[in-house]
Order: sequence, then C-alpha cells, then structure tokens
Amino acid sequence: MKLNRLVIALAVGVGHGAWAAGNVDFVTGEASVISRDGQPRGVARGDRIVEGETLITGNSGEILLATDDSGVLALRPRSRLLIDRYQATGTERDAALLSLLRGSLRTVTGWISKTSPRQWKLSTPTATVGIRGTELETAVVEEGAEPGTYQQVLSGEVVLSTAAGSLPLFAGQAARAASGDQVPQALAAVPVDIFPARPSDARVGVLRQDAQSNQEDRLKQRQDQLRRSGGPSPQGNPKVSAQCNPDAPAQRALDEFLRAYEQGNTALLQQRLDPALIGYGILINDIMNNAATQKQAQIRILDRQAQCGPDVAVIDFAFEKRFLDVATFQPVLQRGRGSVLVSGLGTGNEGQWRISGFTGDNPFRTSPSDLPANLQVVPQATSYAALPGCNAAAPVAGAALVSANATANVPASTSGSCTVSAPSCSFNSPAFGTVVGTASGSVTSCTQPVTGPSSSFPISGTGSAPYSGTPGSPVTLTANVVASGSNTPPSVSFPFTYSMTANIACTATVTLAPAACAPTPGTAPVNITVQDASRAGQPSVPVEVAGSNGDRETLLVPGGTNGTFTLTSLPFTKNAAPVLNSGRLELNGPVTYTLTYRRPGAAPVVRTFTVSP
Repeated sequence: MKLNRLVIALAVGVGHGAWAAGNVDFVTGEASVISRDGQPRGVARGDRIVEGETLITGNSGEILLATDDSGVLALRPRSRLLIDRYQATGTERDAALLSLLRGSLRTVTGWISKTSPRQWKLSTPTATVGIRGTELETAVVEEGAEPGTYQQVLSGEVVLSTAAGSLPLFAGQAARAASGDQVPQALAAVPVDIFPARPSDARVGVLRQDAQSNQEDRLKQRQDQLRRSGGPSPQGNPKVSAQCNPDAPAQRALDEFLRAYEQGNTALLQQRLDPALIGYGILINDIMNNAATQKQAQIRILDRQAQCGPDVAVIDFAFEKRFLDVATFQPVLQRGRGSVLVSGLGTGNEGQWRISGFTGDNPFRTSPSDLPANLQVVPQATSYAALPGCNAAAPVAGAALVSANATANVPASTSGSCTVSAPSCSFNSPAFGTVVGTASGSVTSCTQPVTGPSSSFPISGTGSAPYSGTPGSPVTLTANVVASGSNTPPSVSFPFTYSMTANIACTATVTLAPAACAPTPGTAPVNITVQDASRAGQPSVPVEVAGSNGDRETLLVPGGTNGTFTLTSLPFTKNAAPVLNSGRLELNGPVTYTLTYRRPGAAPVVRTFTVSP
C-alpha cells in the first residue's frame, strides 16, 4: 500500500509554524531530540521531526528518518544533526538545509535534490556538501591525526566545498576537507574505519527501495494536496481559511469518527480513514485491538481549534480518554493533545471527508508509550564453576616439597649429649611458590667417638606437606622431615666418622594461588527478553550491563515485529579481566551484573544476574 508521507507535514506546518522533515522509522540505543525551544526529549519510532530540531545519538544510538520528500536520513552513533530547514511542498520553495555538527550521516536524497538541487545543502564545521540525485555518507572526525570532514559517494554526484575551493565526486569516490581554508582532497580509497558497514544498513536499503519506487506518486500527491489547500503562503506554510464553524464538514467527520470508535464500529472507521494515511494498517490494527482490550471507551474533546481550506482542515484538540482495561479490570484515564488533518474528496459540503493524518498524541492508537516495557532474565543466577572452561577459583589440592636443614653438634666423648641447632624449613609448590616456615629439631640418633674432640656439621633432608584449600585463602602446612649427616674430621689422630639423624618439625602458613587458566570465550544459557511495543519492527534494542567487577557492556537484543526481543545466550569470556564495551562479559570469579533497559520518557527497567562461586 502506498502511504502518503505528506499529509502529516501539512498538519505540522499549520499547528506548529514549522515544516516537518519526516518520520522516525527506526531508533536504537541512546537517542534524543532537542526541540526548537531547547528542550530535550526522548525519540521513538513514529515521531515527527520538525525543522529547527536537533537529533542526537550516543555510543550505541542510531536514528533513521524517512523524510517527507521520500528520502532517508540515517544518523550514526555519537552524532548530532540539526534540521535547519526542511520544506517538501513539491514546489520551487522546497529546501533541505542540514548541519552535521559531529559524527556521521548517511543520506538518500528525496525529490528535493531533483526539483530544487540548489536548495539541498549539508553543512559541517569545515565544509558544505551539495548534491544532485545522490546517496552519500558524510562524517565529521574531530580527533586523531587527520581530523576534518570525510565524504563518500554511493551513487550520483556530490560537490564537497570549502572557502578555498570545491571538489566534484562521483559514485565510489571519497574525499577529505581538513579545514575550511583548505581545498578538499580526493582519497585513494574509501576509509572503511570511518565508514564501517552497520546492521541498520539493511533497513536503509528497504527504505531506499520504498522511497524510490513511490517517489513520483508521493510528489504528485503532495502537489495535489497543496493545490486543494490553496497553495503555500508567502512564508512557505500551507494556506488555510478562517476558523471552521462547529458544523463544518471536517468537524462533523471528526465527530463521526469519535462516535464510531466508541461504538467499536470498525467498518465505519475504515470508511472514514484515508488509505494514504501514514501507518493506515497499524492504526486499523490498533483500533481492532483496542475494541478487544478497552471496554466502555469514551473520548472527550477539549479546547478544539480548527482551520479550514476548501478541501482540507486541520483540527487541533486536547482530549481525555476513559476506558476499562480488560487485562487488569481497572479504569484508565489518558490525556493528550494532538492534531488531525481532514481532507475532502469532493467539493465543499458535498464531498466525503476523511481523516488523512495525525500528529502529536493519537487517542485512537494503542500508544506504545502507554504500555510498560519489561525486561526478563532467566535464570537469574548461575555458578562460575558451571561456566564452560577452566575454573581458576576452584579449590586447589597438592603436596609441597619441604626442605629441612640444621646444624648437628656432637660433643667430645666426655662432655655431654648430641644437640641440634639452627633448624630451618622451606616449602615449595606451584600453588604458592617458595615459603620459609618455622622449624624445631630433636636428635633421634648420634654417633660419637670414645675419645676425641667435638664436631659440628650440617644435616639435611626432604619431605612433603599435603595441602588443599580455596585460592586466596590461608592454609597451614606441617611436615616432619628426617634430616641426617656425617663428618670425618681430618684433625683426629685416628679415623672416626661423626654422624647424626634428627627429626625437623616444619610449619608454614601460605596463600594458595588460583590455577593457571587461559581466558576461555563461550556462551551461557541465559535468556534476556525485552518487551517494548514502542520499538516494534526494530531489529534490536540495547540492554546495558554493569558488573560488580567494573565491566560495562551494551548488549544488542534481537527482536521481531511484535515488540518482543530475545537474546538466547549470554556471551562471556571466563578467566579474563574486564574489557569495557567489548560486547562480552569478562569475569574471573563471582560477579553480580545489573541489567538496565531504557526507553525514552520512561523509568528504566532494572534486573540483576548473579554468578556465584
């Protein structure tokens, strides 16, 4: 079905004094909008972006805008784009003036580049970009060895200009404008580090195909719509006549639509909707869904203001909507303010009037922002030992080599008993290295001459000390080592060998080191599910993960068309120190992770996941 992207822009132009650039088709990650009066707000699929507003994306954010002249603007991560002017009337007044303040922007130009090519311009801090029927990508690089404005051309023709000169570029070419006072220079190849392929490129391709196949029809529809409204004013906004009276056909059409909605008369609602309305199918689905889930619905219109042309009217209104929520059996009150475009398909009062567009709050839709987002993590805990790979935190067991040394003191035969002095011990193991312990010795046997002098000599021995424990915890080791030695002094007048055997009691306290484990990448069977109807149709949504070990990651959770996004396994690297923004969870022991899902304009949803020992 061909959707008319133009009728809502007409309503925005009248209701807000500014033309709209287009509709947000896709948004992911950190993304926001700065309004014309400097107020920040969140951004969601279906939002209208008007001239004077600034689009901002964070580290993982992207925004795809389907423009009203059947083009595409794809704002990449860490970017900022100002819509200076965007007017798509199908006349010579059409203009698109954009300012890329930082980051990168991929552009598929619409009919403005064909009908008013001199009025399409993209400005950056160092250059301006002019086009003629083009698909291009522009990047503002602020840091590094070669900052400046980078330009690549995917199709068509681009002119990259600075105050010093201009450089024409064609499909497959790239250039850099280092500063405003230097002539742009052609590059030998497109720098892929500046213009990397992105997952959203597939969606850009879908939008491009739709825009190009329907561009001529949408241009004609815009021109016909503008002609019926009396043409644009000198300021470029559509002309409308004085205020509509309460009994005007457009007013009656809106009232009929309201009553049909309250009665659940979907057949009449379909008759009163213009099939060219943007999101016609989604709106019909929402109306049918509301009929099943919202009972006793009543909509009260407040503060109605309307302006009419010969066959078009814009009605701005505040509303209160009351209904009984079937799921909770609770009464619900919703308030909002929006504008509706009502078009006549005939002449004056004799023609059939239909709802052709909405902007602002829409009381007839199941507003995705009214449905709370949800985040689930199943299971909520696992153990480090259960994760595939070597377990550096597992209990350690083994036996240490114990070396004992002492000095044997053998007295003369008439002067006393044998003794041991200066006993010492050392413990050695890969689990803790070499540790010196405490020691005490006792003589078990001693050989001394019947006559002769005293003698002192070293004795030694080795043994083992078993151990077991948890890495990082103190463990006490003990061992009894038999040490022995002998000595034949050369000064003795007759040959005689002195000998001793002693028991050396050794003790030491050590701290066991973890097992030597190499980093092991893998996945854990953990399901992360996000339910957010406002993101329905997007390929993925971001979930922030913060670990108690200092790790910080943003995981992209893939999804389907119904607003449910599921990641069926959790990527991790075991036995590794945290690496920020690596796309994996690095851990080297027990960790508690905090998972956060953020939706603009709503409180974040937070869950935890624990890795126990």
